Amino acid sequence: MTAKPYIYAQRSKRELEEIAEVILTRFRNRRSGLIVDVEAISEDCGLTILPRRGGLENHVHAYCARDPHFIVIPEADCSYSPVYRGGVAEELCHIILEFELFENKDLPPGARGHELNVGEHRKIETDAKFLSAAILFPKGDFTAQFNIHTKQLTPQHPERAKLLREVLKCLERDFDAYFLRAAHRLVDVGLISEGDLNEHVFNKLVM
Repeated sequence: MTAKPYIYAQRSKRELEEIAEVILTRFRNRRSGLIVDVEAISEDCGLTILPRRGGLENHVHAYCARDPHFIVIPEADCSYSPVYRGGVAEELCHIILEFELFENKDLPPGARGHELNVGEHRKIETDAKFLSAAILFPKGDFTAQFNIHTKQLTPQHPERAKLLREVLKCLERDFDAYFLRAAHRLVDVGLISEGDLNEHVFNKLVM
């Protein structure tokens, strides 16, 4: 019997920012300076993080197991906190955005990753990536740190591409989250354009 297609209701960017604010407010005690402790938030939400060997990092950075109370992370990613935390945050956001699935002990037929059609998978991943970045890089603090680093580093790095890459290194350290996630967040909050991202970051990834 063919599984009934799972339909995901995609959120607007405004809705996702509002959800992030709710999460950050509810778990305000899970912040240490600029760093949001997404691992602790996951535990508070009843999730267990499981490292897994076997080259999983060649395929994904994390996924929710068939039992959605478990987040599986490649063991190789666990050694680098900015990458590891990004994977945890993204899977946590899948749970937040698809909470009706989390309430069950097993993912219902049609809701597993390999069963989703391309359109549904893209919608879910787009929202989870946006929300996880909004949690890892809270808009106000993120904007402030971007402006501080840009002002401080501009005299040393007047060339736009080099400046952005140096600022991204600082943002990765500030928030303990991978610089490529920070780069996308810069676009999300309107601090740089999509063109800047492609020309000055993605085309010059040797940092």
